Amino acid sequence: MLRMTPMPLLLQRVLVFENRTETIDTVWARAISSENCYRIAQVDIIVSTTGLPAAFQRNFSVCDDFLDIDGNDTANNDDNDGISTFDFSSVTQEVLDLFPTTQQLTVTYYRNLADALAELNAIADPSNYRNIGYPITQQIYIRVDSDLDNDCLGFGPYITLTVEPVTAQEVGALELCDDLDDGDGFNGIVQTFNLESQTPIILGTQDPVDFTVTYHNSAADALSGNAPIATPAMYQNSVPNLETIFVRVENNLSGCFTAQTSFDIIVNPLPVANFVEDLEICDDNTDGSAQNGFSQSFDLELQTAGILGTQDPAQFTVTYHASLADAQAGVLPLGSPFSNSVPFSQIIYARVYNSLTGCANGISNFNAIVNPEPTTENASNLSYCDDDLDGDDTNGFVQNIDLDSQITDILGPLQDPDDFNVTFHETQTDATDGTDALSSPYTNTTANQQTILCSCRE
Repeated sequence: MLRMTPMPLLLQRVLVFENRTETIDTVWARAISSENCYRIAQVDIIVSTTGLPAAFQRNFSVCDDFLDIDGNDTANNDDNDGISTFDFSSVTQEVLDLFPTTQQLTVTYYRNLADALAELNAIADPSNYRNIGYPITQQIYIRVDSDLDNDCLGFGPYITLTVEPVTAQEVGALELCDDLDDGDGFNGIVQTFNLESQTPIILGTQDPVDFTVTYHNSAADALSGNAPIATPAMYQNSVPNLETIFVRVENNLSGCFTAQTSFDIIVNPLPVANFVEDLEICDDNTDGSAQNGFSQSFDLELQTAGILGTQDPAQFTVTYHASLADAQAGVLPLGSPFSNSVPFSQIIYARVYNSLTGCANGISNFNAIVNPEPTTENASNLSYCDDDLDGDDTNGFVQNIDLDSQITDILGPLQDPDDFNVTFHETQTDATDGTDALSSPYTNTTANQQTILCSCRE
């Protein structure tokens, strides 16, 4: 049977000992024999603190930089790759401050859990770290080790790195047709470019409440944020025909921005709508009257070549309209053959349309004129005595027949001879066609009696 002897009071007090200095303390042990011989030995007492508190979390947020992935200014610069430079070296002192000042510790940082566990590939310079391979967001693992016994005193993903993303989607050009708002439809200047129509496309999925888009006349201004265009919804281009607009997108909270996007504003010229001579035809009897100033046979297409000039008819088309408003709107085109709705003279408006640019010009016009057919009166016959001018006064031929003397009678009192061209012909065909007109005085070609036909044209 084992009998326990109570421990002396002095020994009990020695076993319940509180170190006098933090982390490391030294005590001495003394062993005494029954013969009163003794030896002493040094006893080092090491007290290690363990772990980092779960609440210890550090977050670092920076803007994406316009550099290449390695942080160099090269042709591969990209401010949308989610890679930037971080300085989280200040965390080292914060970690050490959580432990007693006398404790000898080493704080190291790792890119991922595997490296931290294996103690491989420690981050060499936490003051100049690029999150390569971990775009936008990365967790950095902290490892705290004791320098005395290599005991791990702290371990975990206590640092979060975030690259603030600011993106600007590429957009196409804004195109408008030149206009006459400034009095010149061909100078390549337009006052009504709505640059803000590009904003939703540029922002993409980014909330317009959180981001501001500004437009600038130079890349330098977009980069610095200086001189934004004051009225982007009603912008007048300062460079004729084609001008480049530079875009800056800025996060309202972080101040991060991108200024690498641009687009062109293009002013397409109006087609040329040449003015042409009036289109004139004679009244006909299709509607039962050749005097009422209406015709059903206007071929408006006869004007197309003159209106287009040198413009390619495969690209440019001409339509005809009864009003300027219809021509400008491109509605209610007139067909051919056209029947005028205004007697004698009606204005026709021509619209030229460019199928490639969508630009149109409806400024040209001409008159469609209906000339009423002349009226003719029955003229009295002309009688002449045969004479001896041809050496025979009995052959029935006369050399001085005055055909022009009949013009006044043929036209009648209501038609001015100065407004008409009256010609005389030997056949119905010649009279209809207006060919082979006879001269006056006239020598008859049929003896004794001959019928002469007249043609009256306005």
